[in-house]
Amino acid sequence: MLVVAPGGLCMIERKDWHGSVTSENGTGVQTTPAGRRRAHGNPLHLVNRKAKELADLLAQPGGKRVWVAEAVCFTDNSLRVRLPAHDQNGVYTGDELVEMLKQPPRDERRRITAIG
Repeated sequence: MLVVAPGGLCMIERKDWHGSVTSENGTGVQTTPAGRRRAHGNPLHLVNRKAKELADLLAQPGGKRVWVAEAVCFTDNSLRVRLPAHDQNGVYTGDELVEMLKQPPRDERRRITAIG
């Protein structure tokens, strides 16, 4: 999902995982409510790659580059996220994502809305 927000463009990978999620050697491991374990690639790495590819496509030849931020949104509010702190950067619940998207840009070069 691509969102245009006051802070800039943001590529979002939505995951509707249930149960719990942990990280084992850089791999996301979901344990379903029934106890089944499923290994997934790290969704933040995936969306980071997509955001960089989109930024390359939007770049003007010899001109200004566009910054595309990335985020992962777990849509199930009851999902138990048990990721280490370094794997939680850029990972949000639905409500947290909405709040993050409302924030002004951290860098004025990423601003989408006019200052007014």
